[in-house]
Amino acid sequence: MQNRQSYLTEITNTVKQNYQRFLKILPNHRNLGQMPMRQLQYFADQAICQNFRVTVAFNSETISISGSLTKLSDDRLLIKDMTGNLTKIFYLGELQSIQRFN
Repeated sequence: MQNRQSYLTEITNTVKQNYQRFLKILPNHRNLGQMPMRQLQYFADQAICQNFRVTVAFNSETISISGSLTKLSDDRLLIKDMTGNLTKIFYLGELQSIQRFN
């Protein structure tokens, strides 16, 4: 019985290590610092004026969205993803960062 439990523990540890290694490969937008509000506003204005595709990371979510921005009001924006299936309305203060999508 001890051999079986020891073998199971070894397999469990191996799976945990591989899973953790896999997660390190995925991009983590939580590592990005909070952009200053003035910089967020400038990048958003540039993306809207020049029709850039951007990736926005939100403060409250681990997921980021890539697409095109539309300005609804002074501090309210809409992002539509590249497939057109997802749209999100948000305030500029909800953003952690804006990056140009290549």
